[in-house]
Amino acid sequence: MISFAYPYFLLLLLLVPAFALVYLWNRMRRNKGLRTFGNLGVLQPLMPWVSPYKGPVKISIELAALAFLIIALARPWGGVKDEKN
Repeated sequence: MISFAYPYFLLLLLLVPAFALVYLWNRMRRNKGLRTFGNLGVLQPLMPWVSPYKGPVKISIELAALAFLIIALARPWGGVKDEKN
């Protein structure tokens, strides 16, 4: 059985989806700003260094690292309980 030395740190895991929502909101706002300058299909060839996958992959790795860090801060521990009859 797994238990945690500091289980209240697990409440910080609620921040992970909040950060994801902030990222999505910021990305939609940025795309809306780009649309004011023109069609995104026309702007993409003008910006070949901008990868559409780099941002989502980066934020996914960062959010996973944050979640693992929070779990590590909670200090999980466990083991096999030896029951002798």
